[in-house]
Amino acid sequence: MDFTLGSDNLSATRQSNDPGYRTHFPHPVAGVDGIVVFAEWQHIQPSSFGELKQNNIIDRAIAAVSLWNAEHPGQIVKIRLRALAGVHSPQWVKDYAGALDVDWCKAELCDTKLRTFSIPKFWTPAYHEAWEDFQTKLAAKYDSEPLIADVSIAGQGTLHTEVTWRHYSFPFAFKQLVAGGLRLDQDLKYWKRDISFMMETWPQTPVEMTFNGVKSYEVNQDGEPVNLSAATTEIPAEILTYMRSESQRLGNKRYFIANHTLGPEDNIDTDTTQDPNHIQYLLAQEQQKGATLYYQTQVFTSDYTAQLLDIAANLGAILVETSQGETPGSILSAAVQAGRARLKQNIPLTDRVTLADRNVSLSPLQLDNQYGQGNVMTLYSDTLTAFDGKASFRIAADVQPTADSQLVTNSLGYWGINNPHFSGSEQLQSLTNLRVVDFQANGSDLSAADISNLSFKILVYTGANDADDQGFIDIVNNHIDWQDLDSTQTTSRPGFTSSGFRSKVYVKLLNQGKNVSTLNLGASNNSGTWRIADVIAGFQESYRLNQQSSNIQVTGNTVSLKPASATQFGPNNTVTLKSDPQIGCESGSSFEITAVLTPTPGSQIVSNSNGNWGIDNVHFSANEQTGEISQITVQPASWLSPSSQGWVTNLEFKWLQLNGANTDNATGFIQVGGSNHDWQDLGSVASQSRTGFSSDGFFSYADLVSLAGASRPGAFNLGARNSTDIWRVGDIKVNYQLLCPSAS
Repeated sequence: MDFTLGSDNLSATRQSNDPGYRTHFPHPVAGVDGIVVFAEWQHIQPSSFGELKQNNIIDRAIAAVSLWNAEHPGQIVKIRLRALAGVHSPQWVKDYAGALDVDWCKAELCDTKLRTFSIPKFWTPAYHEAWEDFQTKLAAKYDSEPLIADVSIAGQGTLHTEVTWRHYSFPFAFKQLVAGGLRLDQDLKYWKRDISFMMETWPQTPVEMTFNGVKSYEVNQDGEPVNLSAATTEIPAEILTYMRSESQRLGNKRYFIANHTLGPEDNIDTDTTQDPNHIQYLLAQEQQKGATLYYQTQVFTSDYTAQLLDIAANLGAILVETSQGETPGSILSAAVQAGRARLKQNIPLTDRVTLADRNVSLSPLQLDNQYGQGNVMTLYSDTLTAFDGKASFRIAADVQPTADSQLVTNSLGYWGINNPHFSGSEQLQSLTNLRVVDFQANGSDLSAADISNLSFKILVYTGANDADDQGFIDIVNNHIDWQDLDSTQTTSRPGFTSSGFRSKVYVKLLNQGKNVSTLNLGASNNSGTWRIADVIAGFQESYRLNQQSSNIQVTGNTVSLKPASATQFGPNNTVTLKSDPQIGCESGSSFEITAVLTPTPGSQIVSNSNGNWGIDNVHFSANEQTGEISQITVQPASWLSPSSQGWVTNLEFKWLQLNGANTDNATGFIQVGGSNHDWQDLGSVASQSRTGFSSDGFFSYADLVSLAGASRPGAFNLGARNSTDIWRVGDIKVNYQLLCPSAS
């Protein structure tokens, strides 16, 4: 749906824009892809909280479009549904929520008697109760209708569906709305509420919302708006961010964003849309983050339609809706149809390539804590950095206890029911609401919607390794009982592993590899005590392809870098750390990732047959340290820049594995990202509670990306402090992205 007819003189039913006369639709004509149905609320639901009127304007539009499509199979037309609230609301809504008379004149000399219409108080709970009842009934009838392409988020509308336009320039309207009780904080609250409600209520149909600049203001003791700011994009930007997050929460729910005043002056290349405070600039930037963009042309600009279609295409829009003045002849003009073809080339930025799965631990923030009966405990990951090295975010999930129990954590962050453990028949209500939180773009083009395919993957138990330890896991409709997670009987089952006291259940594997967004777990059969030590979730980062790079496929990989041989490399000699050969884009092509390890003056690197290494021996102790470990590169070097054979990019040090650093007297440091991180006994609770450090006992890990903060780690160094216990480097992991030309 690219070129759409809106409110225009091709309509057989439109009489005026006044309340009671706005319900109409333009009939399909040659050369367009869609029509807009304007449905006044008062005409669709005339009785209080009643049923929808039969054979209403929506039904008649569906019949007309169905007939057109049957007769014109080469030009299928769809419907944009625009339910009008505000002055077009039923009288019963005005009675129920309260109403006020507003003079909608645009100029001081306007005849007020012809332009004063009542409007319900759309900033009240009573109004939204009525509006949501209306939309619920609309969705029940029309959400599954394939001819309806989208539906407007219009609950805060006044004269039309431009819900953020508050008529600041009108001599009376804005002042009268404020005097009647309208406040900016209430507007913002209900804009967001309407977004969430409409996205949830219309699960199959995309929703759309129209944006204008918004002014902030204060209200004096006489109820008058004062200290109005200039119209800015600050509040629209907040709403757009909220829309993105709600879309992601609902599984990347499709939505449109729009402005209804596209004019000849809105050329992004030459005019005011280069201004960050201009609404067209903001919407164009939001389109680059994945939103689907459309425009309506200004009133009385039909002479400029071809030019406006070009401007909209440059802004990234996939759809333009005309307002008034088009004729069948003007629509079929060569220039307008050329503009329509340009819009069709603007593929929505929803095509993505998905990087490799990442796993994160989710832990409670409050240790040694009782959360209170029936209260939710939220689990969080550490702050994560996206593959572009800029955006940051966390993953979170909610643990819901039963109403008569509470969640309790111990000093390690292990948790259970009523105590920091499960026993008897204690169980959760659910582990659910896996989501992205605290997303910060930090100059990135990414949005929270690019973090997708979230799933619970692994549950880590401690102390569930005795014969009297029993429990269950419910995943979708699959009930799984277990007993003694360390027993051969249990570990022989797919999805269960154990190393004694610590056991893992692979819930995604138990769900046949399908994502797990909600599960339940608990003890059973008068079980002994056991705890949940960790919840591991997985997610994927998606790289959104713009039209210029749509022939690029991106994959993310992590590789080990180790010395090439077991040897003493000699005093002062640098050592090349190498990966195994990596598979390239073309059949038979390959490359290696390397880095350079520099010793401190007078010392040498020594490695063993396992690729473990240290200073002067195959270990570190007593203040021994490296020089810089840096210069990540690709061999052959042709892979370092875009070419027909592919491109390796976004190289960064990821993980450092230290072996034997889990004893009381093992000490050391890591310097990365401009900061120093001292450590002692990486197997200790104190070390593992620090961001960036973890341990499985003998093998301990430092997350260099996390320790580096906002920067992508391209260099680091490490060493021992006054360590009397020896430890060694077991592995260095490097991340990279491989970009390959697609076969097409």
